[in-house]
Amino acid sequence: MIRILMIGIMIITLSGCTNNNEQLENEVTDDPTIAEVIVNDEDPIEKQNDLKTNDVAENEENFITFEDEHVYIRPHYSEPDALKDPNTIVWESSVSGEFIEIVVKGKIINFEIVSLGFDEKSNLIENDILFKSPMIVERTIIMSTIQPEGIPFEKVRWENEEGKVYEHLIQEYYTMLDDAELWTIYSLVE
Repeated sequence: MIRILMIGIMIITLSGCTNNNEQLENEVTDDPTIAEVIVNDEDPIEKQNDLKTNDVAENEENFITFEDEHVYIRPHYSEPDALKDPNTIVWESSVSGEFIEIVVKGKIINFEIVSLGFDEKSNLIENDILFKSPMIVERTIIMSTIQPEGIPFEKVRWENEEGKVYEHLIQEYYTMLDDAELWTIYSLVE
């Protein structure tokens, strides 16, 4: 009986992970402003063991090469090294414990952090603009917030110089991956 129960739990767990990936893929194909997700194939444990403690900040970006005219977003479950940089823009939510790192390589305008809620028909709607910056050039933004596993309650929005609008929902997309390896990438040029 216990064996059957354990097998059932494993099937449900694996099915849940598969469905989460399908949902992300659908979001990528349905909306042209939703970015591609890049995963590095290197073994994170092996890579981490090769680093000395004081080398982590210097080598953390070796997982990806930042290109101009792109916005890079990744989750963190502990304080990111970018918090040590005095040029980093830091925004703190009323709930926190996790972090979102947004690296702007280039220029974006009308950057906003927006709170989300529901209307009377249970549709996801925008409530308030929590943070706004008219222009951000070559900077990093750190959001101290949480990444809900279900319905998001915050998103970020910005435009490129041509006026194309981009949005990124703050929610848990990456449950099975090491956050040091995963970036969501938005190109600011077509």
